[in-house]
Parts: sequence; C-alpha cells; structure tokens
Amino acid sequence: MVHRSVKSPPDEAHGTAPDAPSAIRLAAVGMCLVGVCYGGGTRPTTARLAWVLLGVLGVLGAAAGDLEARLGPARAWTTTTVALAGATAVLALAPGTPALTHPAAAIFGGSYIAMSGLLLLGGTRVYPDEPSTGVGIAFLVLALGQAAGSLALGVLASGAGLRTAVLVAAGVGLLGALAPPRTS
Repeated sequence: MVHRSVKSPPDEAHGTAPDAPSAIRLAAVGMCLVGVCYGGGTRPTTARLAWVLLGVLGVLGAAAGDLEARLGPARAWTTTTVALAGATAVLALAPGTPALTHPAAAIFGGSYIAMSGLLLLGGTRVYPDEPSTGVGIAFLVLALGQAAGSLALGVLASGAGLRTAVLVAAGVGLLGALAPPRTS
C-alpha cells in the first residue's frame, strides 16, 4: 500500500516555524561558527549574546515562504545563500570583534533557517504529488551535505587553519547561490 501525502493549502506552506531537525542543525552549525569566532579567550558573556542573536534571527528565518512569494524561488535562494556566506566570512575574518561578529551571527541564524526552508519548499515543488517525499529528500541531502562539509572543514582546518577553512566554507556557500532549488 502506498501512502499518499495530503497537500497543505498554499498559505499553510509558507511562514511556518522551524521544526526540530532544523533547530538542531542550526545549533550544530552555530556551535561551530560561534566557537570559531569566540573561542580562545573571548568572554563567555560575549559568546552567549552571539548565541541569543543567532537564535532570535533563526526564528525570523521561518518567514522563508513569504520571502519566496515576494522574490520568487531563485532570487530568494540567492539572497539567503549570499547572506549566509557573507556572515560566515565575517565570522572568520573578524573573530573577537563583537561589533561585526554579533550582527554576522544574527544574519547567519536567519539566513540559515530561511535557506533550509527554501530548500524544503523546493522539494515540495519537485514532488508535487508526494510533497513529503520532496521534504524527506531535501532533509536527507541537507544532512549529508552538513556531515560531509563538517568532515572536509575539519580536515582543511587541521592543515590550513580554522580561519582558512571557514573562509573556504563561505566560498562554497557563494557557489551554492548559483544553484537555486528547482521550480518544477
């Protein structure tokens, strides 16, 4: 027996809060980036504030559906991916400079959740008759990419240094802006 997913009305598909797996991924990625920026002698209060900003703007990233409705899928993807890459680069280039890293952490949180949401919405467009399949595949690809990216980042960091590795990750993010999710 094949399970058929029920399609959600269009306005329920946009602007939903991040689910638990998205929140866990945000925490894992954020831990790495906050550790890069705030490790090595930064006051704990400074790191805590960065976490708060990252989380607060992460919640705002749940408006990805609204962003996509206004800009279209390709422009929304490019906007969020470039914001994510730029924030990542700032975190690598200005560690220990809260005036730069705090806004970067906030932008990272919002753009990461928005980008993840856009990827999931794209999955529902690729599989319109089975939207749960599209969401499942998008989650799987996102998780596999994060696992492979973390491993590659660790290997690169051990040889070239953490700052270089995070800058390479920002560059890969910029390359991702060139490949928006399919619209059909």
